[in-house]
Amino acid sequence: MGHPYDWRVAPAGLERRYETFTNLKTKIEELYNREKLPVVLIAHSMGNRLIQYLLTWMYTYNPDWVSKYIERYIAISPPWIGAPQAIYRLSDSDILLPAGKLQVALKGMKDVLQSFSSMPWLLPLQNEVGRYEYFNTEFFGYYAEVDSPNLDDYLPITVEETLEKAQAEDTTLVYQTIYYRDDLYITRRNSYIGSALIKCPPVNKLDVIYSTGFDTPVGAYYHFTDDKKLQIATKWGSPEVPEPFPHNTDLVIKQGIILETPKTEQKIQAEFPDHDPISNSGDSVVPYGSLAYFKKWKNLEPYRYIEGHQFSGDQNLNHNAIVSHPDVITKIIELLSKEDAED
Repeated sequence: MGHPYDWRVAPAGLERRYETFTNLKTKIEELYNREKLPVVLIAHSMGNRLIQYLLTWMYTYNPDWVSKYIERYIAISPPWIGAPQAIYRLSDSDILLPAGKLQVALKGMKDVLQSFSSMPWLLPLQNEVGRYEYFNTEFFGYYAEVDSPNLDDYLPITVEETLEKAQAEDTTLVYQTIYYRDDLYITRRNSYIGSALIKCPPVNKLDVIYSTGFDTPVGAYYHFTDDKKLQIATKWGSPEVPEPFPHNTDLVIKQGIILETPKTEQKIQAEFPDHDPISNSGDSVVPYGSLAYFKKWKNLEPYRYIEGHQFSGDQNLNHNAIVSHPDVITKIIELLSKEDAED
């Protein structure tokens, strides 16, 4: 049973405008009552934010509801701690989309994307002490007033500064305050925005399906154009000959985008003494550290069922294509038919 939603709208707006979470709760209860079995939730990409919100909302009011009605949650390509790509999507740069062997440029998308109150849902999240973890870069943006010929002239800027330069003061930054800062299902009291999202979803069983091994954005270089539009400095690094990223040699720059690659050593592994360091990258949209953040939850709660299912080695397994890949569909069917031996 599918549950479409208006992905342009912030969670509180979804409930106020469409009663999205009330209707989803009702659907789950009706399905449970009809089949006499708890429900399996499956979500892809940003849909995982919707499921996180629903589970936190219900658990807050009635913890027994989740254990009664939800059998397991299968998260596909989840941006657990966000996706830095969302930041530069809000700038004036064209959005390049693949079209066979070519690319199509979507122009003038900034105003459209900034009008979506859902965009802050995808921004990178800080940890409990206000730091960004596991993105392998301290900053997500580097900026020069003009298109400088010297890479060293580009200075680090914060996420908020980037959005201000992208003229998002009256859109994205306002939505962040109205819909995310004071929503206790997203942000814990007296904490950083999104602090509730970095907690493990309150389910008995969590399966995470994700793909790795793709060049994946973790930041960008920016400059102003003559008409004061913030654009990506695309001259830095070509797809064929990337520019080394001066602040972390494990990252590269292609057409102004800072990317992790399959050779990037992942910091999230360093926390686990029984795991050797690994080099890997994300799924072309969500960085590895965000996809694999469930490993931190699993390490903190070793007796809880939290399992990852990693796919790699196939270009048809990127962030968008993974849901239709036959190997992934087979894995989902396997999980749906799995005996509860771990109970």
